[in-house]
Amino acid sequence: MKGLTVIIIVVLCCAASERTLAMNINSQSIRNQEIVELVFLPEYDKVQVVLLYETLCPACRQFDTSDFKLLIQELDLYVDIHTYPYGNAHEKVINNETVTVCQHGPTECYGNMLHGCALNLLSNTTKAQLFNSCTMESQYTDASFDDAAYQCGSKMYIAADKIVECAKKDEAKLILSAYGKKSRKYTYDYVPFVVINGKEWTNHDQDLIKVVCAEFKNPPPPCKQYL
Repeated sequence: MKGLTVIIIVVLCCAASERTLAMNINSQSIRNQEIVELVFLPEYDKVQVVLLYETLCPACRQFDTSDFKLLIQELDLYVDIHTYPYGNAHEKVINNETVTVCQHGPTECYGNMLHGCALNLLSNTTKAQLFNSCTMESQYTDASFDDAAYQCGSKMYIAADKIVECAKKDEAKLILSAYGKKSRKYTYDYVPFVVINGKEWTNHDQDLIKVVCAEFKNPPPPCKQYL
């Protein structure tokens, strides 16, 4: 029939042992185009992973862009991941004002705030974590965090200007302080500091993803190659 568009909606049914993840529409990913992803997954227990880090720590940069990035890419659907960009910073009262002092100076505080803004502004936590990881890659070692943010934003279809703008406002200091409070719930004297299901990850000779996969009662498919 001319002039008539017929839309057919197909309803997929799954067994009672499965759950349906809601449609994920990310309007920021590609301009004027919506990506709709409908995923059906069996029920898997979730493993919680918490990472405490700071943006100018060499060990953090190496870890965040290798082991931790792989974990996010492989298991983001099955792992409850929390990242706290604060590290070994501490609060200090200067001229009757409480300020955050970072281990590697003001530049690191700015990087931590940039990461905090990304986590707060991006609705997709996985994308925010991968964006932050991108800004810590080796090619950006000598670049400013703003330059890294814009380049990573361009590569990942993320509006980095909003994140940079947030990092330069007073609200970023509040965000950094909030991540400090979350970090201080843990007892640690080094970073990167990883907690898996409430337990500190101490055997760093083992691959992180292998350790996480071993925590599942019912390991998801991506873990098969690591166990």
